Amino acid sequence: MGALDGNNSLKRFVRADRQSDTLTFNSDYFLSRETVDQFAHEVKRKVKTSDKESVEVEIEGDPTDGHSSVATCSDRWRAAMANTLKGMYNAFEETGVFVSVCRYGFIWTIVDMIRSGELAKYPLATIDRLLSVLPPGLGLGYDIACSFSTTLRQSSLGKRQQMTGLRMVVPAFHGHAHNRFCQLGFHILMSQGFGLEDLETCERMFSASNSVAQLTRHATQFHRRQFIEMFFRQWDAEKYEHLGQFLLNNYKQALEILRDMPVRIQSLLPGQHISDIQFSTWLQEEHKYLNSKKSEPEKDILATQYVGLLSKHEEAHSLWASSQKLAAQATRATNQARLRQVTHDAWEGVVFLQKELQQVEENLDFQVAVDKLEGLVVQRLFELTKANVSQTGYKMRMHISKALQSRSKAIQRALKAYNDAALTLDPPRPKLTWSQIVEYTTLAEFELLRSGARDDICNLDWAEARHREAGICQLKILRAQEELQRLNIEVKRLATWIVNDEASLDAAITKCQGSDPLLAKAMMGFIAEQKRVNRRVQATLHNIYDLDGYSGEAGIGQREAGHRDGVNEDLGSEQDEEMDDMINDVFEGVMKLTLAE
Repeated sequence: MGALDGNNSLKRFVRADRQSDTLTFNSDYFLSRETVDQFAHEVKRKVKTSDKESVEVEIEGDPTDGHSSVATCSDRWRAAMANTLKGMYNAFEETGVFVSVCRYGFIWTIVDMIRSGELAKYPLATIDRLLSVLPPGLGLGYDIACSFSTTLRQSSLGKRQQMTGLRMVVPAFHGHAHNRFCQLGFHILMSQGFGLEDLETCERMFSASNSVAQLTRHATQFHRRQFIEMFFRQWDAEKYEHLGQFLLNNYKQALEILRDMPVRIQSLLPGQHISDIQFSTWLQEEHKYLNSKKSEPEKDILATQYVGLLSKHEEAHSLWASSQKLAAQATRATNQARLRQVTHDAWEGVVFLQKELQQVEENLDFQVAVDKLEGLVVQRLFELTKANVSQTGYKMRMHISKALQSRSKAIQRALKAYNDAALTLDPPRPKLTWSQIVEYTTLAEFELLRSGARDDICNLDWAEARHREAGICQLKILRAQEELQRLNIEVKRLATWIVNDEASLDAAITKCQGSDPLLAKAMMGFIAEQKRVNRRVQATLHNIYDLDGYSGEAGIGQREAGHRDGVNEDLGSEQDEEMDDMINDVFEGVMKLTLAE
């Protein structure tokens, strides 16, 4: 399980005086440009025409261009990318990196983004490598997984994705910006098998790697990669040192959810047993309803077009009144009765159209009120999030606090406009209160408000606020149970790996002492440090064993056949080669440790 995403902080300026630099930095992290460019023409850019249709052009596409229809999630992502990358391509040779990491934070791969934004070839090349080296059943989080899943399925990797069971989900925080229908299909909380992982690992890693940007801006290509390599080597070392704490925190969180969420469900739905509540049925009904509303009804489309013709209608009405006056003067008394009938029929048509127009205008006013309210609430959410960040300074906190005060007044005005518009609908929609609005945490809540402008869904079980909150609690319970199952495996696997790894390192020193005593002595210092880290990890594992509610085994396991463990004294030729490789790896580590000192 892991995540992938792009970041544009680690850029490098185009320098004419350094074009002759031919040094190449070899790294296990980076994928070569040649490997990435194999997927350069997999996806073509889609652009909107004047009639809002999408057509392909001969330009490399982004991860959302494989999607057959224009989605709101894709539009939001593209808008964010466009604002970020304006004027960047001409100034920088590398415009950032696209990385993949495992759920613990260890780096899998890095790809340089060359004079471009986040193109489709970067995630495709990354997934191609991951499918080649990782076992089947891989789960990946990507902030636009909803649209990219179609791109991936239609690419040359589509068959491999299906064969290996690769699944794409939207990480927890990014899921708040996706509409409800998308969340039901791709949000990680709604996705079975991912446990409590949020897969926002890339964002946490980028917040740390941004400090390297000041070193990469004016570096050569060689030194830029060297700086990035050094940072991520240290990053991986720190992630391993805190790996035990990661597992401990997740175990505590899962146990806490399993203890608290049933109580919360009972407070929301008193008198009902959890096993009798149709949580899955509610989700299915909601998905079915939203799927039927993916496109605007033809009636609404025609009504909207009619609003666009309003000005022409007014002009025609004025012309009709003038024509009536002229006709009255030109006709004789024998034609007056017929003229009055024609006038009456025409006026009835005008009155009918005006009533239809009034209904359309009321719906449009309601939609505008929802959009305004949504925008203000989302800004409030981000400001509250920023205000709670531990590294936010006092002055910034005060600035945010003042902004929240003014934002609250704006929300109250928008809330009043919403309630006024809701009352004009037929039938009227329920009013919203301030307490309801401040509890909104996702954009999906506003999707239901918009849907309510066309259909009365207030009385449906899945649309009731208490049922929806109870459903979220039930999903957390399911994910917590999955997390415990995963952690029981990972805890035992980590304990086993530490024992086998130390045995392999000791065997490597024994093998090296006879042939190269100096290297063996240097290796001893490196291995001693590794063992000190292992002791800290093992101490944390023992804390997991002592938890009330720990359901796993407290011992070590047996490595599967085919894996080297370094404990056999009678080493064959193949094992000798593996031992030589290990010695070389350790030697490289010693050299890097020496350079760092």
